[in-house]
Amino acid sequence: MNLRARVLAVAVVVLVGIAPTHVRGADDNLYGIPGVLLVGNSATGAVGGATYDQVWRIEVAAPRVLSLRIDPLEAGAELGLYLLANGITSLQDEFFDIYTLKSSAKSGGVQRITTAVRPGTYYINVNGRNADRAYKFSLSMTLVPDPTPPIATLSVAGGRSSINAALTTATITARDALSGVASYRLRVAGEDWGQWETVEAISSLSLTVPLQLRTVSGLQRVDLETRNPLGLVSDLASDSVTLDLVIPQATRLSPTGTDGVTTVAKPVISYQFSESMIPATWLTGGLSVTFADGQSVAGKFTYDIKLRRGSWVPASNLPIGSTIVVTGGSPTDIAGNRPEIEPFSLTYLAPTKLVAAAVSGKPFIDAPLNLRVSSSGIPVGATVWLERYTGSEWVGYRSITLTSTIGRVNMPVPESGRYRWRYQSDGLRKEAISSAFTIAVRPRVVLTGQSTSSARAVVLGRAVTIAGVATPASMPVNLTLYRCNSSFTTCTPRETTPLVPGEEGQFSLVWTPAKGYWAWGVKSVATAEYSAGSSPLYRFRAP
Repeated sequence: MNLRARVLAVAVVVLVGIAPTHVRGADDNLYGIPGVLLVGNSATGAVGGATYDQVWRIEVAAPRVLSLRIDPLEAGAELGLYLLANGITSLQDEFFDIYTLKSSAKSGGVQRITTAVRPGTYYINVNGRNADRAYKFSLSMTLVPDPTPPIATLSVAGGRSSINAALTTATITARDALSGVASYRLRVAGEDWGQWETVEAISSLSLTVPLQLRTVSGLQRVDLETRNPLGLVSDLASDSVTLDLVIPQATRLSPTGTDGVTTVAKPVISYQFSESMIPATWLTGGLSVTFADGQSVAGKFTYDIKLRRGSWVPASNLPIGSTIVVTGGSPTDIAGNRPEIEPFSLTYLAPTKLVAAAVSGKPFIDAPLNLRVSSSGIPVGATVWLERYTGSEWVGYRSITLTSTIGRVNMPVPESGRYRWRYQSDGLRKEAISSAFTIAVRPRVVLTGQSTSSARAVVLGRAVTIAGVATPASMPVNLTLYRCNSSFTTCTPRETTPLVPGEEGQFSLVWTPAKGYWAWGVKSVATAEYSAGSSPLYRFRAP
């Protein structure tokens, strides 16, 4: 990100669970962090030209899922969005990248960030990359309460076979009709017995007590002995439980990709789990899905027990251009462990497509070339760019405006290379990029003052200047002399002279003809930018 000395800073404060008020402090600074406090979850601004950045500050009082989005209010805006951690003192901080928690600086103006945040101070930086002037934009922010509850201690009472916490409970029951039950003790996993715990003697004992297992995963046996007031010990009673401390892994199968965009109106969100989940915990809330404004998105959950896969699909088509925020719900394995599901956002854009027409032949450098591209899903009047690959990136060469589903442009191409067509997303339709295609351009080389229609008569032994012009001027050429028969139907190369044209592409040499029939031809040397070009043969007679 390009940070400049001049920064316009504004701040937004969101206090979760507290009604915020507009406060201006003595330390407020309009031109940098911490900015000026401003209540709200949306703002507008303008960056670019002399104003390079705007900063918003938020104060989060409880764990939340934070969603940020900026939308250009003017066409042509190039914007970047950055979420910065507390502790940064200036946008010129040398550790700016370290303080950057999340960023989005894709081509164009629409940018989105979604991430989980803990209580604290955060800074939202909007950066303008347009050098000509400032472009207006809008910023929207949503804080969604984290729906995931803390992991609970589960009781093995009732015969649960597996639990996910070493601290659990043991339910003890014992009967002694005559003397009653006066004490009990427990032993875990074959270790030493615990001390005897005294209770008021009672004929029928039933109580639940805390039990600390060994903090290792696996099957653990718990032994119980009870004792009456006379010291007679009951037979050994045992029960076993499996402690599972391994957090299940949830791998997202769909949607794939990292751009956060889908062209499917009802996208399927599915996960592959590393172990079996309790189906009911997925079917009743395996995910939390909301729109960017926090409104819940209705959908249907399914779970495949055999494949250990859980899926969710919206009940109806998503509105074009809408963004949904997906966070983990409360699915658990048999032991009660919840997998960690990373929150993400997904924007539905209408599908688009560009198909480049094949380019045939090798056009001359100064000859117009007719290029065509067909489109699908892109509105008439939209701009489509022809881009050229420079070896490290694609750069725009020329744009056209679609007047139908077929776009055409007739223009000279400066040099050989790989080209493609690109349509930039307008926030409602997905970006479209055609397959790359190759254009091989030939330079133009000619001999000046000569005719190809007839043989020129020259005087034996008198010097003749053979001159020509190459376009482009920097193109090396090879000038070749041929010996021909009298009808010029057969010509054999005799000698070749390499030449480097001057600044205006001119080249020449002096030739003293011998008796016979001769021809001169010129060829350019092939380079990475141009294919080889050649002239026709120019004929001479020296009687």
